Amino acid sequence: MLSVWSAPSFRISGYCSETHFHLNNPQDLTFLFSKNPQHFPETNINNNNPEHWIQLPDSWRKGAGLVFPTEFTHPSASATPTDLFKGFRPKNGLLKYVHRTDAFTALIFIAGTCPDRRIPDPKAGWALIHARAPDYPKIVSARLERKGPFGDDGSQTSNRAELRAALATLRFEFGPNEEGFRTLVIVINSKYVVEGSTTWAETWIEKQWKTSKGEDVASRDLWEALLSEIEKAKERNMAVQFWKIPKEWNVDAHDAAMKATEQPATDSFQDLI
Repeated sequence: MLSVWSAPSFRISGYCSETHFHLNNPQDLTFLFSKNPQHFPETNINNNNPEHWIQLPDSWRKGAGLVFPTEFTHPSASATPTDLFKGFRPKNGLLKYVHRTDAFTALIFIAGTCPDRRIPDPKAGWALIHARAPDYPKIVSARLERKGPFGDDGSQTSNRAELRAALATLRFEFGPNEEGFRTLVIVINSKYVVEGSTTWAETWIEKQWKTSKGEDVASRDLWEALLSEIEKAKERNMAVQFWKIPKEWNVDAHDAAMKATEQPATDSFQDLI
């Protein structure tokens, strides 16, 4: 079942296999679905295929700094994410990453990259891994859009790609919220995202989005959108935590983000199903 949240008072739901939707307020929405979507070997979804796009009106709001994520506390430095999150098999046959001692805590791997950032036209990509089938990861990946969620022009950088991956994770409609989890742990090999969201952002907001040097905070649009999604998660009784891991523990997500840089460029910011 697919459910898409836009404004707080308005929900759309339906079954993709039937391409049938009940809309409480349909006049402002455009949906583009494939009745029989192509099955990719890794079930990747990319935002350059219109059959996978959802265009949402006024669904983006800017975070007010009401809620901030926390940093995940792990028992030992040598404990890997797959050591702690062994997974279980829900009805759809996927192995979600679930904490071995807490069935209400889930984990998602994310990554963002921009390997050619020094050339005139760099290309950035991002990816998330939300589960595993028996033999391969379940991946969502895309090229970083040229514009942010509020229409601002955005550069192609690793930092923006990493933020985009975190943002996509919290808006991914088949993610932890569908399974009733109370805590989502987002795993990434990025100090920028982990410390930025758990520590720096609160100070930036207090200083009217200025750094300690008095400069404008880079990628403010994505930071505000990310904080908004964390606030929305709190409204749904789900806490968000970030866990910084070594790059070698995040190979699948990083490789998927690298592959996403090869996708065609797109301007508009899109949600993925």
